[in-house]
This record gives sequence, structure tokens and C-alpha cells, in this order.
Amino acid sequence: MSISATAARASAPVRTFFDRYIDLRMAIAGAFVMGTVVWWINRDHGPMMASLAALKQGAYTFFFGGFVTKTCERLAVEIDPAALALTLATLLPGGFAIGATLLVHHMRGTPEPFASAVPTILMAPPSLLILGWLHRRRSRGLRR
Repeated sequence: MSISATAARASAPVRTFFDRYIDLRMAIAGAFVMGTVVWWINRDHGPMMASLAALKQGAYTFFFGGFVTKTCERLAVEIDPAALALTLATLLPGGFAIGATLLVHHMRGTPEPFASAVPTILMAPPSLLILGWLHRRRSRGLRR
């Protein structure tokens, strides 16, 4: 067996995990955007403190943001009626995202913990509603 075939076989469980539990595209985009926002919020405390807060937010958003997005998508598709599905797909993952973000930033190292969580508080619910609605529409094969 070649090295590339061995590497492909070894990485299959990781790829399966990400495909099933994490929306990789949203995880990467969210980590970059939210890490940058949190760095900007904490920049007055020096580059080291701002970078620590941004790295925490970026890592958190990559894993938990990708998980929250995938959870939203699954709830939006698997529950009927649509109003209930979208409500749960927004509130449950959104509540988790907000609570976890507050927890992460209230641990040591973030100079402005609440201000660093405000972007998640403001952006998570409407973003999840839109993502859930789009994913439900796409899964049902609807054009409008």
C-alpha cells in the first residue's frame, strides 16, 4: 500500500467526523471573521492580549461554530412543521453559541469579555435563522 493511500485511509475517520458534525466552510469563515472582530474589540489592551482573545474566539468558532451551524441545518430539515423547525434551529444552537461564547471569554485572558461576546449575541440568532431557512429550502428542493 502506498503512503498516499495509507494517509487517505487514516484521514477517513477525521473527514467523516467533520462531514457529520461540523460545517467546515462555515467553521473556517466564522473563525476568521469572529477572530478578527474580537481582536479589534480588544486591541486597546495591547497586541498580545488582543491576539489571545482573537485566538480563543477563532478556535472556539471553528469547532463550536461549525458544530452549531451543522446542528441548525439538521434541526431545520428533520423537524416539521417548518415554523417549529426554524424556531428550534435558531434558539437551541443560538443559545448554546451565546452561552459558550460568554463562558469562553469570561475565562482568564480576555480583557473585554462581554464586549467580545456581543458580536455572537447579535449575529448568531439571525444568521442561524437564515441558514436554517436556506438549508430547509435546499433540502426540500424548493426554488423560492
